[in-house]
Amino acid sequence: MKRFVIAAFILGALATAASAEGLSSSYLGFKGGVNYVKVRGVEEDVENVDFFTGFAAGFFYQYNAHPRFAISPEINFSLKGAENPVEDYELKLAYIEIPVLLKILFPTRSTVTPWVYGGAYVSYLMSAKIDDLDVLEDFSSMDAGLLIGGGLDMMIAEGRQLLNLDIRFTHGMIPLDMEGKEDLYNVGFQFLAGWGFNL
Repeated sequence: MKRFVIAAFILGALATAASAEGLSSSYLGFKGGVNYVKVRGVEEDVENVDFFTGFAAGFFYQYNAHPRFAISPEINFSLKGAENPVEDYELKLAYIEIPVLLKILFPTRSTVTPWVYGGAYVSYLMSAKIDDLDVLEDFSSMDAGLLIGGGLDMMIAEGRQLLNLDIRFTHGMIPLDMEGKEDLYNVGFQFLAGWGFNL
């Protein structure tokens, strides 16, 4: 319950900030998509590990501080993990994840704006399973890392709504601590779509 209270508090804070006077070029919405991720480490520890396909879903807030610059925090539920077809097991790691993106925008004369971004994220581990076995205690409760990516903003309904598409690469910086190994990290790609409303 405590985890969900924290998540609700953060979302509420974003909504409060979004309603502040003068943020006419800001959007609040939801997004979701696919994670294509794996555990990366020294070769002997991940010799037979393949990419795992999970999902991510949550909310975003975007403040266009300048025609060429935007800030976009998010709060997502993100399912990560890895597959090992040789040893026949699947690792599933469920996180509450909070990325903060700093976007560089490339305005055009149309309603479509390309952008690139960098940022960082922090995550709290909600559950960890190898197949159906609960292994939460074997993993670090927190993850944090860096991300880079790019995408498109599409203005619809005369700018009152925002549709965005993005792809990002993420790399964890905190060891997963699986079975005492301190050199395993979450790494992978996310493919996301979002829909927001002008505030």
